[in-house]
Amino acid sequence: ISPQLLGFWVSENPGQFTQRFPYNTSFGDTSSVVAGAAGVAALVLSIAPSLTLIELRRILRRACDPIDTSSLEAPYDCNGHSIYYGYGRILDPIVLVVRLQRSR
Repeated sequence: ISPQLLGFWVSENPGQFTQRFPYNTSFGDTSSVVAGAAGVAALVLSIAPSLTLIELRRILRRACDPIDTSSLEAPYDCNGHSIYYGYGRILDPIVLVVRLQRSR
């Protein structure tokens, strides 16, 4: 199961570019997750700019769905964290923003 975020488009490395379309839509794993999480954090802070770092982390952690819950190699601990998957796949940012606005 891939933690890939859908909808990310990245430019190809020009030295390795062989196609006419210079973008790659299969950007995934840790690199895309970091960019996606940063974007979601920015959206959250745009709605609630007074959040502390601890509050923001709590919101982002609760906004994740576990990935591969049947894994024996990287089970989720009692805090909902996996050594391979972190807290899981972050929810759609729009869903998270709507939840935040309703809770204010």
